Amino acid sequence: MRDSLAQIGMGAPMEDVSFVARAGLPSHEVTWRLSGDQLYCGAGEHWRHLPLREIVFMRLFGSPGLAAPYLGGATVAQGFDVCELKTATGETLSFNSNHFVSLGNFEDRTATFRPFVAALAPAVASANPAARFVWGMPPLVWGSWALLMGLTALVALFGLAIGVAGLTHGAVADGLVGLLFVFSAGWGAMSMWRTVSGGRTRPFDPRGAPQ
Repeated sequence: MRDSLAQIGMGAPMEDVSFVARAGLPSHEVTWRLSGDQLYCGAGEHWRHLPLREIVFMRLFGSPGLAAPYLGGATVAQGFDVCELKTATGETLSFNSNHFVSLGNFEDRTATFRPFVAALAPAVASANPAARFVWGMPPLVWGSWALLMGLTALVALFGLAIGVAGLTHGAVADGLVGLLFVFSAGWGAMSMWRTVSGGRTRPFDPRGAPQ
């Protein structure tokens, strides 16, 4: 997501840019609209507005998708981008690029999500110069991925030990099972390494090039 937003560019904020999505089954479709120095969100007759000067923190990060290598790379879970905002009163607002269509079916709306947050970030910076802006996952989310990566790597090492022991003692079946563990767990660990390395928190300046 960081590279994609950098390609879009973060120049002067646009007027009346919006993003529309439904988060999940229990919720309604919500419109997020940036107009001048105000952020509006809501649907139908139920709207709220938030002055941009009240936003003190903005976090952008990507949640990776999951694919099944043994099913031709079929998507198990679709990845999405997330924008998290915090206000001076401690309230947290968040929205992401996935639009809920039906159970297990999400529409990817990054094409409208990314231009919206690319306009929102500099608008917030202009309204509140003291606001903080960061790329990367929240610490708990990042730590969970790092822990999962470590456990998966241990499974790969365990599989390697089984495979070596099996082949050394002529147990071909055990050796093949071990190698299967090495392949599957190793592939998973490498995939998670990209998520962990790219998901660490670092600041960026929306008025210039990402750091």
